[in-house]
Amino acid sequence: MRQELDFRQEAGHIDRFAWQFENDEQVYVPAVHREASTSRVLTMDFVGGEKFSELVRQEELDGGEALATRLTDLMMRQVFSHGFFHADPHPGNIHLMEDGRVCFLDYGMMGFLDERSREAFVDLVRSIATRNERNVTSALLRMTDRGGEPPKPGLEGEIADFMHQHLFRPLGQLDAGLMFSQLLSITTKYQLRVAPSYFVMLKSLSLTESIVKKFHPEHDVIGQAGPILRQIRLRRMHPARVSETLLEFGLEMGDLFRDLPGEARRAIGLLKHGDAKVTFRHDGLEPAVQAWDRVTNRLAFAIVLASLIIGSSLSIHAEIPPTWQGVPVIGLLGFVIAAFMGFTLLVAIILHGRM
Repeated sequence: MRQELDFRQEAGHIDRFAWQFENDEQVYVPAVHREASTSRVLTMDFVGGEKFSELVRQEELDGGEALATRLTDLMMRQVFSHGFFHADPHPGNIHLMEDGRVCFLDYGMMGFLDERSREAFVDLVRSIATRNERNVTSALLRMTDRGGEPPKPGLEGEIADFMHQHLFRPLGQLDAGLMFSQLLSITTKYQLRVAPSYFVMLKSLSLTESIVKKFHPEHDVIGQAGPILRQIRLRRMHPARVSETLLEFGLEMGDLFRDLPGEARRAIGLLKHGDAKVTFRHDGLEPAVQAWDRVTNRLAFAIVLASLIIGSSLSIHAEIPPTWQGVPVIGLLGFVIAAFMGFTLLVAIILHGRM
């Protein structure tokens, strides 16, 4: 919120957005007047035209399908080509200029996606489009951070059920926003942490889709994204990109081998001075430990019980005073206690582990 309330930040966003669409004749970006702007005041060109919020209320709109196609294309290019996109594209923040150009307003909330994050999401969308449950699961795992490996068979089952709900219907009836929202719910169920940038992106695409559906209810948003997604996948196989990836890999391996002797020397030093600690943690052994505790407790209880019975018998046989009705009191008391302990042991065994 502090960043969004600082208009110098928003002015920077406008300048970057203008740079992205510098030579695009379909987009109009108002110029910022820096000399008349501060952290509390943002001064930019006046924007006329008609708000999309007014256009969507029109019962009959000429060129609605073309406008839906153009808006979808602009948002797809923002997200997937540039990785810097408008994060709050509701109808009040978009104007249609008199010359037909589209103008976005309110650049306080913008989204960022680096290249690897965009490629991971592209793999997810492509896997959904090809109806491949296993690839959807793999792509979803690449988009998330997880402490341990989730129960993958269960996750694949959830993904398969999700795809059966949504993907076996006409493309024009698909609700991309609802689909991605349910996918995020699945990741939450399996304790997979999704980066906040993905939430911002999905919010932006969902808002865009809601506007597009009002202009053209049968518009296929996912189908229109196909060419851009294929372009991104082909870009990953470009020789320049492959050589750059190999170069980065080589540099990282060089850094690893350069630091390896020092790290090994440090580990040996810790071992030499006795400062190294190895911690073992056994997961899943608690039931076995509890069962072993019950067995040893019952065994010790039975030994005490047997000793008590033998001791009481010897006391009675030796006729150790005091006596009651000619029976030694100590031996009689021992038998009473042994009977009580034997009954308690029997109850514990019947109730399966109450001791």
